[in-house]
Formats: sequence, structure tokens, C-alpha cells
Amino acid sequence: MNHKFRVISLVVACLALIVTISVRAAEIGEGIRSLHSDITIQANGRVSVIERIEYNFPIKNQGFTRSLNAEFVNESGNKFTSVPHVSSVIDESGSAIKYSVGGGLLGGNNIVIGDTNNLFSGSKSFIISYEVDGILGYGADRDELSWDVTGAGWNGPLERVSAAVHLPDSVPPQSITVKCYTNLDEAAAQDCLAGRQGPVASFAGSGPIRVKVGWAPGLVDKMSAKSAGTTTSFDYRWLVSFILLFLVAGKLIFSKLRRKIK
Repeated sequence: MNHKFRVISLVVACLALIVTISVRAAEIGEGIRSLHSDITIQANGRVSVIERIEYNFPIKNQGFTRSLNAEFVNESGNKFTSVPHVSSVIDESGSAIKYSVGGGLLGGNNIVIGDTNNLFSGSKSFIISYEVDGILGYGADRDELSWDVTGAGWNGPLERVSAAVHLPDSVPPQSITVKCYTNLDEAAAQDCLAGRQGPVASFAGSGPIRVKVGWAPGLVDKMSAKSAGTTTSFDYRWLVSFILLFLVAGKLIFSKLRRKIK
């Protein structure tokens, strides 16, 4: 009996240890602790964004990549990517942090924060200021902003996400409509909070959210993708396929040459 009791106690203790370790690992894992986005729609159609991101680095790291889902379809049905115009990246003390826009072949709408000369560890706050052009939708009945607040490519859970969308004075508050979604295709349940106070729409969620704010048409200037200076999206899959094919062909040719030499 005592032996069985000791075995059961040992099993319970092991399970408790596993749970504790798992919880602790989740607490110190890399990823966003909170993200708040202040979005201002200007009367000329340009959109300004100021993001405050609290990011946790469990071990020393050179930084992270802020990936924006900034692909849109213009009135002609063509896809384009609005490249962010970044004005600054600073920490909570106001010190400038190095950044670059791009981040590789597929990263035209990525903001790469940090560099190898300045490693981060622990919980750090970053304030990112940028503008995006040509992203508003214009219709006969409603104009709107549909924006993926959290973006893509995050590792780990998003604990707290919030956003505030400020509209220009030309938009009557009573004409403003607000919605939020937890799925990019807007098909999921609206498991997030949305509200409005005056000309400001507010949103909050515990994970990825997309916000949609609408208002009466003709009150915000139209900034098309062409005049915004955005870049047409390009499908790089053919290029990746070509590179892979080139490498495979090169390997086969090299193997044949080796056999001939032998």
C-alpha cells in the first residue's frame, strides 16, 4: 500500500513539474506580449500608423521582423503591395533603433528591426511609425479601411492586441461603422471587441484581428495605388522554382562529370 502511494505521489509530482515547466516556458517564450496600433486616416487618403509592440526575447537576439499584410486589390482588379514608408523606430526611452524595409526577396512589406551589433534580451518595447498609401477602399455607398492589425509571421501567441482608428474631421461620427474579425477572410466569428466614441473607432482582442471602419463616401480624398507610388505585387514562385530546377540540373551535370573523370 505504501509502495503504491509512493508511486502515485511520484507520478503526481512529475505531472506537476511538467505543467510548471510548460507554463514557465510559455511565459518566457519569444513573441509579442502586447501590440497597440494607432491608425490615423488623413483627409488626403494617406494612412499613418504608430505601433507600440512589447516583445519578449528569452535569449539574446538581434531583433525581429514586423511583417505587414499590405496586399490589396485596386479598382481594376490588380493586386498590389503598399510598401510602408517608415519614419522611425524607437525604444520606450526614445532612443533610435536601426531598421530596414524589405528583408529579402519576398519581403517588400517587411520592417526588419534591429541589427547584429545590438542584441536584445528580456521584454522590450518598440514604437514604430510608418505610413501606407493607396489602401483605402472607395464605393458608391461606403468608403472604408480594412486593415490586418497584427500582420503575419509571428512566432508564439499574441497575448493582447488593440487598435484605435482616428478619422478626419470631415467625417461625421454618426456615419462611422466598425467591425472586427479574427480571420483574414472575415469568415470567422467576431471574437473581438469593437466600438466607437466620436470620430475614433476602438478595437481589442487576444489574438490576430482585422479591423474594418466605414464612413460616408466622398469625405476622404481618393489616393489610388498608382498615385500612391506603390509597387505591383509580383509572384516570385516561378523564380524560386527556376532556382531549384537550376540547382538540381547543376547537381546532375556535376555528377555526370565526376563519373566521366573517374
